Amino acid sequence: MSIPACLFSASQRLHTGQRARLSGTPATLAQPLNAFPGETTPSMSIPPSMDYTLNTYLAITLAPASPYFTAPANLVSAQVVQSAPFQLVYVGNVGALQDTHLYSVPKSQYEQVKDQVYATLDTLKPNHIRSIDVQVPRQRAKRAGGEL
Repeated sequence: MSIPACLFSASQRLHTGQRARLSGTPATLAQPLNAFPGETTPSMSIPPSMDYTLNTYLAITLAPASPYFTAPANLVSAQVVQSAPFQLVYVGNVGALQDTHLYSVPKSQYEQVKDQVYATLDTLKPNHIRSIDVQVPRQRAKRAGGEL
């Protein structure tokens, strides 16, 4: 007579290696259960601190066929960007999106050459850049109790 699987405890149903990790030291407890020894897991990146008083941030979506897709920081080294009258700085990914990256331009420069920023980056469309969106800071508001 067999016993239904639902009557076993969670630790009895776990893979032997996973059960061993559950009873291990605190350092091994931090390892995700779906990762096996020697397997690498993606690290969580800390979002960069952004200063909207000093910089204007641009979310740039890159084309998958572009060489900048795999090396987005290299966009700031592109010849057309290097010869522009503004400084473009790579900030990092936008969340978990692989194709969208955040770049900054000093606000003092951006206000004076806004049209040139778009003209310069537009020369890289559609082969390298799909879209450019200016990021505007917004105050987050809590929901009232009844709006859930």
